[in-house]
Amino acid sequence: MPLDLLIRGGTVIDGTGAPPRRADIGVENGRIAAVGRIDGEAKTEINAAGLNVTPGFIDIHSHSDYTLLVDPRAVSALAQGVTLEVIGNCGFGCGPIRDPALAAGNIYGFNGSVPLVWHRLSEYFDRLAAAQPAVNVLSLVPNGQLRLSALGLSDRPADPDGLKKMTRLLCEGLEEGAFGYSTGLEYAPEMGATEEEISCLCREVARVGAIYATHTRKRDAGAVEAVAEALRTGERAQVRLQISHLIPRSGLDDGRRAIELVDAARARGQDVAFDMHTRLYGTTFLASLLPPWAREGGGDAIAARLADSETRERIKAFTSILSAGGDWERVVLLDNPRFPEYARRSLAEIGRLRGQHPHDAALDMLRQGADLLSQPMVIIHCHTEEQQRECFAHP
Repeated sequence: MPLDLLIRGGTVIDGTGAPPRRADIGVENGRIAAVGRIDGEAKTEINAAGLNVTPGFIDIHSHSDYTLLVDPRAVSALAQGVTLEVIGNCGFGCGPIRDPALAAGNIYGFNGSVPLVWHRLSEYFDRLAAAQPAVNVLSLVPNGQLRLSALGLSDRPADPDGLKKMTRLLCEGLEEGAFGYSTGLEYAPEMGATEEEISCLCREVARVGAIYATHTRKRDAGAVEAVAEALRTGERAQVRLQISHLIPRSGLDDGRRAIELVDAARARGQDVAFDMHTRLYGTTFLASLLPPWAREGGGDAIAARLADSETRERIKAFTSILSAGGDWERVVLLDNPRFPEYARRSLAEIGRLRGQHPHDAALDMLRQGADLLSQPMVIIHCHTEEQQRECFAHP
């Protein structure tokens, strides 16, 4: 009986680290049936001579948690050969959820078109399965949602009761099918988390053999020490550690020092790896400028704080992922329905157009859009091709 599909003469890169080799691939009933020299015919044949043939790629650091519900076709992933996305990264994700209004600000791509009607991660997984996404999906338990569920908008360390609640929610998520746990310690909802708090949670992750992925606490000044903290946490908890987008925004030397720290930890026997952006910028919410206390209440309450000059000065004193580098030229507002005239312009340029300091211009935009803080997104130009080449060349 002929195969369903025969891919002939391609250069096979199989993902195991083995050298590329020329081979045919036979597929039957949706599965690879043979690899090598294949004689005979197939219902469909593809001549892959001169082309590389690989398994589907794994995107280990995706933020498609919500957008896969909105548009499950996953065209942007499939067009790049990605067949598995790992979501729930950087402490952001779609569960667990106690207060939907609070949780919405911790979900990339949230626009309200799919209401947050679930609470447990298992309920979110059911919704995701019903959407039938075109890619396979693994999820981490996001620490930002753990803290929002247990502590609300708080920048303090978890008290014993709060830590107990977070631990219960984390264990629930792992039991319900999550692949691991993530933190985004540079973001306001998680800044209050201590090293000991994260270590305690990571011990639960290690207990079930899951993975811990972390967006480290600082990625400008102090970035190298933040990587050292992540390594200490992983070692104390004896957990498998993935350092997310390792190379910091603070330059080539700090990036090299961060890699050296990872190499030294691996030499000691620690199970640690890292990943890196495939682009020269990071992306996040414009609302990252706001400390936790400034986000309390609904849109009217947030707008009132931003309109009050004294309160605004307190907000501007907060060191955020956007303000930490002190360079407003590198922060660029993305396309958005609220301020289309400023799309693709840097905050520095927007400030010049409005006759304001860039920080004030950004806070005014947040005040006008306080009812949906998750909508305006920015990119931060912060990496170089040299940094990427060094990082991607690492074994």
